[in-house]
Amino acid sequence: MPLISICIPTYRNTNSLRRLLNSIREQSFRDYEVVICDDTPGPEVVHIVADYTDILGLKYHQNSCRLGSPANWNQCLSLATGKWIKMMHHDDWFRDASSLAVFAEAASNLDGSPLLFSSCNAFRNGQSFEFIHQPFAGHAISEYGEELNADNLIFANKIGCPSVTMFRRLSRYQYDVNLVWLVDVDFYVSAIREGGVLYIDEPLVNVTFSADTQITSAIEMDARLRWRELFYLSHKYDLLRSSSVRRRLELQCHEHRLYRISDLRMILSAENAGIRDWQLVVSILSSRIGRRIGISFQLAKSALFRLVLRFKKLLKVSFRYLFR
Repeated sequence: MPLISICIPTYRNTNSLRRLLNSIREQSFRDYEVVICDDTPGPEVVHIVADYTDILGLKYHQNSCRLGSPANWNQCLSLATGKWIKMMHHDDWFRDASSLAVFAEAASNLDGSPLLFSSCNAFRNGQSFEFIHQPFAGHAISEYGEELNADNLIFANKIGCPSVTMFRRLSRYQYDVNLVWLVDVDFYVSAIREGGVLYIDEPLVNVTFSADTQITSAIEMDARLRWRELFYLSHKYDLLRSSSVRRRLELQCHEHRLYRISDLRMILSAENAGIRDWQLVVSILSSRIGRRIGISFQLAKSALFRLVLRFKKLLKVSFRYLFR
């Protein structure tokens, strides 16, 4: 059993994949396997992989039908046998020949925590270096631990993309296929809640951002999808107990004008929907009413809450009819 499984979910983009495989071939640390799960319907990735049969423990699997993200990520996990999983997206690559050795050393000295992550170099479109993502530079992660709490992490991903992470291979660790935008954040929250996290200040990975071929670029402007996933995670981790989380969700709705009936129906039809979900709906409606009649959000919210308290039975029936 190797110490590390380097998992590469891939779809087309053969030039980037070749760059990643070259960086793996150069690694000084050798106790690893490479698992490539290919969502490409044609043979182009197969032809690339054929040039790298000298890489240790190389496994190639082509899906019979396209799984998409993140199901293809989970396919990689299911085929991995290492003690640790080093997820690498096909458009990212190791910084230099020592990168994997640093990850391995950190893992060997790690007690309990199932997740570790490093800083990274960010390249626009995978070509032009822009900045170093170093979220806790020069500080122990304990000094900023609250930034990695679920109620903050879902709104601001301080960790980064999956390529900067490495985690223990455990059967219960899977990426949630209900998510697209926040699928990585959900995974981090789950792992951190279970056993904490270790941060490596050194940038060990080069990552691509703002590339046209990335899923994140395709959905970056979809405010409704991003809000729905925020709400999904708020329910999943019982975060609506926090007035801060509810307020941040309200502000997102207000900023992006997410007032559709379908958005409100989603809130009230959520599993175990309760009083905090109703409070959130009232807040969203208050924002819409305030905009429509030209009064402040707080004034509209106060008036709507008073109306709810006074006519709660009638409103309850109306809401049930509206959102059934």
